[in-house]
Amino acid sequence: MIEAKTALATLEEDSCKEMQACEVILADVNRRLMEAEARAAKAKEERDDMATMNANLVADCTWMQNFGVVHVSALSFACSCVSLGIKSPCNYYA
Repeated sequence: MIEAKTALATLEEDSCKEMQACEVILADVNRRLMEAEARAAKAKEERDDMATMNANLVADCTWMQNFGVVHVSALSFACSCVSLGIKSPCNYYA
């Protein structure tokens, strides 16, 4: 009978240790998930900012074309596009 109680106590202790180990693993997974979600949100925000900036560049280029300014400042605009690492939407000098 004493051996059964000892075995039961050992089993309970082992179960508690396993449960604690699982809790640690789960906490780590939750932390990593939160970090990944934060990185994804930042990447989405940066992507949206880049899309807005690109749309603004295209609108500026169109405005310059409509008002005949494109030939005066296209080289400057193309340099801006190159420095940003994007292809010039004007396609004059870039």
